[in-house]
Amino acid sequence: MDSMVVAQVVEALGAIYSPAASNQARQLAEQFLEQVRDSPQAPVIGSHLARSDALGHATPVHVRHFGLGLLESTVKYKWQSPTYTDAERAAIQAAILGLCDAGLRREPLEEPVIVEKFAKIFVELAKRTWPTQWTDMDVRLRALYQESVLGRKLVLLIYKSLVEDVFIFEETAAVARKRELSTALMSVTLGRGVLEEALSKPVEPDNSTSASSSRADLVLLLSLVRADPENEGWLMRWSNAIEMLSAEVSAKFGTPEGVLAESLLRGTLDCVAVFMDWVALRSVGETRILYRLLQVGGSPSLPARLSAADCLAVLFSRNIHPSDAERITYLWTPLFDEGCLGQLAGAWMNVYAASSQPTIQGVLEAQYQVCLSEPEYVYLKRLAQAIAALGDYQVCFKRNTTVPQRFDEYMELVLLLLAHPSLIINGHAMSFLFNGLKHDCIRLAPMQPYLMRIADQLLANMIRRPNSTSSPPKGAAMHYARIDFDSVSEIDLCSSGTIQRSVEVLRLVVAQAPPAVMFEWLRSKCAALLGSAAPSPAECAAMAVCVDTILGAMPQQAVRGTSNEQANDAFKGLQSLLVQLIEYHGNQNSAIVVYQLQMIVAFSDYMDLYPDILFKCLEKFFGFVVYTLPSEQRFLVTGAVISDETRTLRRKAASSLVRLGTAMPDLLYPLLPQIMPVVSNLIETNQLMRIEQTLLIEFLVAIISGSSTPAETKRSALESVLSWDLQHFKATEPFAQSMDAFLTQSAMDAAFRSGQPLPEALSARLAAAGNARSMWSGTLNAVWIYMKRARPSRSGPHEHLVAPQPGQPFIWPELVEHVLPIVLATIKCIHGVLSPSLLARLPKEFGQLTRLTVSERASLLGRQHADKDADDGAGTSDKDRGSGSLDLQVVKICGWLGRMREICYQILSTFTTMSTTFYALPKLAGMLSDALFANSEDIVLQHWKSMISTVIRPLVLHCPDKPSMSAVLLPLLPTFFETIVGKLAATGAGGGDADDDEDEDVTDEIVLDKLLRDVTRVYADLWSAILLPYVEKGSKKKDKGRAQSEAVSPDVPTEPKQLFHHQDLVMFFFSNDSLIRSFMGTLSLLLTVKDTGACKRGLGMCMPLVPLFAKDATFHTIVGRDFLMAALQVLHDGYQKHNHNDAINLITDAYVQVRGTSSTVPFETLVSVPGMSADQVQAFETDLAAKNSAKERHLVVRALLKGVTGVEMSERFKKATSFVLNLSEKRIFAKPAPDLYASDILAGDDQGAPVVAALFDQHD
Repeated sequence: MDSMVVAQVVEALGAIYSPAASNQARQLAEQFLEQVRDSPQAPVIGSHLARSDALGHATPVHVRHFGLGLLESTVKYKWQSPTYTDAERAAIQAAILGLCDAGLRREPLEEPVIVEKFAKIFVELAKRTWPTQWTDMDVRLRALYQESVLGRKLVLLIYKSLVEDVFIFEETAAVARKRELSTALMSVTLGRGVLEEALSKPVEPDNSTSASSSRADLVLLLSLVRADPENEGWLMRWSNAIEMLSAEVSAKFGTPEGVLAESLLRGTLDCVAVFMDWVALRSVGETRILYRLLQVGGSPSLPARLSAADCLAVLFSRNIHPSDAERITYLWTPLFDEGCLGQLAGAWMNVYAASSQPTIQGVLEAQYQVCLSEPEYVYLKRLAQAIAALGDYQVCFKRNTTVPQRFDEYMELVLLLLAHPSLIINGHAMSFLFNGLKHDCIRLAPMQPYLMRIADQLLANMIRRPNSTSSPPKGAAMHYARIDFDSVSEIDLCSSGTIQRSVEVLRLVVAQAPPAVMFEWLRSKCAALLGSAAPSPAECAAMAVCVDTILGAMPQQAVRGTSNEQANDAFKGLQSLLVQLIEYHGNQNSAIVVYQLQMIVAFSDYMDLYPDILFKCLEKFFGFVVYTLPSEQRFLVTGAVISDETRTLRRKAASSLVRLGTAMPDLLYPLLPQIMPVVSNLIETNQLMRIEQTLLIEFLVAIISGSSTPAETKRSALESVLSWDLQHFKATEPFAQSMDAFLTQSAMDAAFRSGQPLPEALSARLAAAGNARSMWSGTLNAVWIYMKRARPSRSGPHEHLVAPQPGQPFIWPELVEHVLPIVLATIKCIHGVLSPSLLARLPKEFGQLTRLTVSERASLLGRQHADKDADDGAGTSDKDRGSGSLDLQVVKICGWLGRMREICYQILSTFTTMSTTFYALPKLAGMLSDALFANSEDIVLQHWKSMISTVIRPLVLHCPDKPSMSAVLLPLLPTFFETIVGKLAATGAGGGDADDDEDEDVTDEIVLDKLLRDVTRVYADLWSAILLPYVEKGSKKKDKGRAQSEAVSPDVPTEPKQLFHHQDLVMFFFSNDSLIRSFMGTLSLLLTVKDTGACKRGLGMCMPLVPLFAKDATFHTIVGRDFLMAALQVLHDGYQKHNHNDAINLITDAYVQVRGTSSTVPFETLVSVPGMSADQVQAFETDLAAKNSAKERHLVVRALLKGVTGVEMSERFKKATSFVLNLSEKRIFAKPAPDLYASDILAGDDQGAPVVAALFDQHD
């Protein structure tokens, strides 16, 4: 070793770390150190610098760290390179081991950063050489573990990191040798008894790949065990250490000896945590490690308790095979039979020991009174996760029908979690309840004592949930929410999610509780609320949710009659509750009355049982529709300002009437002669705002359309009810006849002057124009609402994708002909406003029409924004309805244009559901094209997003037949597809920003990227819906043998299989050249855009087309060339690494199916790939033909393309996020129901084998 080089390295490191060094000196030093790192002498220099006495005195930490980095780089990146011979590699390994023996300080203890770096080097060496070449590694580590405190810490770090790389992170080198490493880890971790049992199991003597792998594993495991037959295993060693260290910490807590023991205990527990995910359960029992982990729950050391909770969370989250009896022996027995479950409860109560009685009730009270410190709270969250996982995975597992002993103790723990003010902690309890209450095991358990307690707690949680208006703002709930969430808006969002989860759990409670008990609970809670002197809005809101949920979830027969006398008494009590709700007059607080009305509406499905009450109910609602405070009377005449509370109450009353009309139209239809005069009187006496008037007429339309009266009678009644609105709608026709008329009517042509007061005459005109705009948009909105109510109903699993059946004609087809021209003319004018030539004539402030609004921007960024309804000019302040300044007028006009556009889009969407009534209109395609795409180059991205989702998607999916497709879709869609693909492909097209001081931290580029992503995904969703695969109702996976026999039977005639939900639509698309070109342009866009979601949708669109196209030689070029090249491009793009598996699947299926027809297109495509030869592809085809399963074929394709991309497939593996300790705790607010029976980290791995499998948990 050159001492001069060593001195230069030290000097260069000094320059880099010196604050006085110049940038040029640092750059030169960095270049020199890179040269040293690339030098073959790097490991020699590194091993010297890494020693604590390398420089003849105490070597600086940064110098030693650099030396260790040289060793790590050599082992990690050059170990298999020809740079070093076998002898040199042996010398490097010896140097590393020499550092372990003499290069690290024992006293005082080595710097943690040095220990961690050395552990990484050791692990990298082990992943490449152990156990086949480096056979005595574990013997050396055991000696090191016994030698000193440093040795013990180092061994724990080494094994923790090694297990993480092999089983969790799937690091490159570990994946390549996973079989050897996993078998070796088993041999050194488990005890002799467990290993001998695994070795005694016979291997099936067949020629399968798995059997060959099993024999190889068996030979390796036998050799490892025989080499060290007396090894007790690390798990036993660590279990004993946990017991000893835990006792020492308790006895010497706070002393230097106790601090050292605490450090070792934490290190041991952190290491054990990664082992708990895969060690055999028998080993867990043999080592008694579960008992010792539970004992740590009583330790005075909070960090140790947290580490123990990590271990329990991992162990309890294991997916164990349902038939594995070891679950009962090694988990149920200690926890449920022997009573160790009480230690979990004790660990929970220990957190509140200083401020509560050591009882469940004492802790329940303390939870809402005491705000824990953040470290204590973090521990409690992990403990809650472990408790919930115990029920989710170890009690409610697949096919279990046995209830464990002491299950009542576990339910008490769950209720303790449910009663915690933290959204995260009670969310864990609700996750268990949501899954558990549906499980057969829980259904068989004695749950009746707990169901009402669960309901009580859900109600209490809804009342106390934290939000931006929480009172008190400094309570425990908000204390924990501020720790867990980043902003008030996120707190509100997750709090709302908690309400929905509570509703789901409450529905399950209703399904299991006796109806009489449930009704009595509901009645007593409502009676207590109504009898309260001053109920809070939060209490009323929570009670309204409960009433709505319980009555909605209760079986109809339970409400409408039963022979049970006790139940009948409960139903009578329910009737009295309805009367009490209607007659309740504690309406001084309008916020409370809103929830009172909501509770009354919840009875709408059963109002026919109480006809005497119905008219009282209607009177109640009509009374609140016109409710005002004394200071607000005649506000429509006087122009007085009404409060938001009054506005909300009136709107709630009117919308509640709509819900009543929808729920019981046949019951209300006979009352129309009495109802209609009331509505007419309210309108004629000017007591209603425009939106309230619209809701009351919608109430009438809902009754008429939903009733069982003949269609002609309905039509006649609708004509009468809607005559006033239709007259006003017809009066707006001249407003959109030309652009000049549109500008005049909207007052956009007014002579604005920025920065100057508006003249009186102009102010008057603007005020009049504002009223006209409000009338115009209000009338248009009303027409849409009425048509939506009057359209034929849809139902089914894909009701959002399917048009009504032909047998459901629209009862008033002429209405479409009257409304459509005005709507299309309005859309054309609104799009025309975006013309650059027109905007140049308007004040520059109208340029905001091409930018995102504040609410659109907030939506893109996932933020909440209150967008106050501005359609009503009445009852608002002068600032809101007066002429105001230029900026205010521009904002009002731009907002009005946005609302008008969305309403018109919604009307077109509603038209598509009217069967052939709409699609049969003459020249429909031309009318739509002229309105929607006349100014397509000027339409900005955010408007395209709305048009695609609201208009184009239903227009395409609801098209009823092939003649309509030819007449409407064929002339329209190619232009649309070409325009939108070009728009999305153009960098920086459309989009923009709104002036929003609150979002200064978000750049315009970020917002534009998000907008492009959203529009691209909306467009991709359109194609995904078109190509939606067909799934038979109630279909299950067929038996493979039966499916194959059916496939090869030539004598049995079979009908063509339906592949797509919209089979006719797909066949129409791919029988037309222009639409095929549109699809290929779309595919190219989706697979090349920098968005993994859009790319995934693009790949998903191709998969169902492969078997269809492979049958027709016409499409072989599309599948064998275009699909393959697109998938290869995805595979080559590192940004799309999350979609590489899907790309491999598409390449495999496309190649196999098209090549199977003797087509040469896929062969020629692969040969054309740079770096690929015909011989390589021919050898690839030979290997592919020899494989029978899809999985094996995928592996062959991976092996071929590994060289083409120049990147090892294993390098694309990301850090595993499925490990239980890596999961985001916020996932409980949005995750779907978990698959409790999914495989663990080894399932599905082609390297799995029965011998090694016996040491792991195997799953369905």
